[in-house]
Amino acid sequence: DQDLLDAEFTIDGVTFTRSQNLVDDAIDGLSFTLTGESSDAVQISAQRDLEEAKSNLDEFISSFNDMNKTIRQRTFIDGENNSQGPLRRMRSIRNLTVNLRQTALLPMDGADPEQLSRLSEVGIDFKNDGTMFIDDEELLNEALEQRPEQIAELFTNENSAVQKMMGQAEAYTKSNGIISSLESGVEQKIDRLDNRIAQQDKYLAQYEERQRDMFNKLQLVIERGDAQFQEVMSFRQRF
Repeated sequence: DQDLLDAEFTIDGVTFTRSQNLVDDAIDGLSFTLTGESSDAVQISAQRDLEEAKSNLDEFISSFNDMNKTIRQRTFIDGENNSQGPLRRMRSIRNLTVNLRQTALLPMDGADPEQLSRLSEVGIDFKNDGTMFIDDEELLNEALEQRPEQIAELFTNENSAVQKMMGQAEAYTKSNGIISSLESGVEQKIDRLDNRIAQQDKYLAQYEERQRDMFNKLQLVIERGDAQFQEVMSFRQRF
């Protein structure tokens, strides 16, 4: 009988039946393997993987800082050394990192008074150049250990600063977003410049042709004048 092969177990008074030993849907966020039959209660203990959680945060911070660095390198203006980035005139891109940092400092809309609502409340802060960093390791580790669900909310809730930052970034990167519009504008300027260059080249070619024609006509007049002068001189020599 196939039913005799099913695994049956009880968690907090609730009986479960599964057709395989690997169970990953009985306790949210936890999977375990049934290794044998037992009539005695089995204690299951679980420990949060703080290293993985910290690694995910580090990856998020690193990705943000890479973007911030790239934008600053492309849009900087250094009046002292008279140097500028290639995208210095694109104010909307230059202001992106400033806007993201301002958004990151905002609390999560609708958060309970006792709930983590700001990145600063888990030890994340910004330097003057827009670089995100972990300012308080102890505060972050405490939040990861004791309030992991609330940290998850800080990154996944649609009203959280992180999700709003993502929305701002996507407004630039989506197919019909701000960068696409800027690229279209630049391409249109390039097209107009190419047309002006082509028109100028055509004008210069025509101008050169006219000047050559005038030169040839002038040269012919000079040659005729010289011939007439020689005839006059020859005529005078006869007398």
